Amino acid sequence: KKAASSEDTADISQFKEEAALLRDKLEQKIAQSNHLELSLEQEKDRSAEFKSEMAIAEARIEALQDTVRDFTSGKNMAYDETFESVLRMEFQRMRLNFEDQVKRLKDALDEEKRKTLIEKSQREQEVEALEVTK
Repeated sequence: KKAASSEDTADISQFKEEAALLRDKLEQKIAQSNHLELSLEQEKDRSAEFKSEMAIAEARIEALQDTVRDFTSGKNMAYDETFESVLRMEFQRMRLNFEDQVKRLKDALDEEKRKTLIEKSQREQEVEALEVTK
């Protein structure tokens, strides 16, 4: 009877130790999950900032185009067409460069979001696995 009792006590001690380890792991996973959620929110904020900057740049381009049209309206027709076409091409080049830069930033942001979501999903699966083993 004493041998069985000491085995039960050893089993209980072992289970308590394992439970404490699992509790610690769960707390770590929750902390990681919280960190990932914070990172995701920060990335969303950055994305909103990029969109805002893009809207401002587009408004500036439109304003410049209007200014160019106003400026060139008083010149002779041949000069207007040449000047406007050069400016139009330059603005087009600038717009394409800007759109390319925005696309690259957006792609990088999307990739970072994707990685963050994958990590979060993995962490949640680990937390669920730990909860199941409780």
